[in-house]
Order: sequence, then structure tokens, then C-alpha cells
Amino acid sequence: MQKVYSAANVIDAQLLCDRLQAQGIEAVVNGGYLTGAVGELPPDQLVGVWIVHTGQLSHARKVVEAYEQALANDEKDSPCPHCGEENHVNFRICWHCGEAL
Repeated sequence: MQKVYSAANVIDAQLLCDRLQAQGIEAVVNGGYLTGAVGELPPDQLVGVWIVHTGQLSHARKVVEAYEQALANDEKDSPCPHCGEENHVNFRICWHCGEAL
């Protein structure tokens, strides 16, 4: 097994793990149960995403890079083209007017 990502939290790790698995890469989240040890262990070492087959490392790194790039771009809310209300980038329907984004 090879660690490919140090996650900020368990949710972040699971989202990436799901992306890797969708690409046919066998991946697991390790350390999710260690979050209770915050303060005793370094936080960037708690939760990680690991791939099972090291032969898939280069493909996994590309998926991780795309994921990190998407996270950097996703942090901005965007206005609804119909009513102008700000919506989180993950929304597909405007929370205010109900129109498709």
C-alpha cells in the first residue's frame, strides 16, 4: 500500500477515496478513527488515503492532483444566473429560486 494523500478530515479523505475508486483504483481511508487523538498526534498525519496497488500510483497521483485543483476552485460561491443569489459551488439548484444552476 502507498499513501497518496494526507486529508484535512475524514470527509475530505472519503471524497477523494470515492474518486479514486470511480477511476478503478483500489483505495482506502486510514486513520479516520484517530481524530479523537487530536492534540496528541500531528493533525496532518491523522487521516490519509492509501492505494492498495502501487502499480496504480501514477494514475492515482493524477486523480489526487485533479481533486486538489477542484478543491481550490470550488471554494468560491457563484451567483444564480436567474435571481443572482449566491450559491455554494456544490449546489446544482439555486436554494433561493429553485432554478437549475
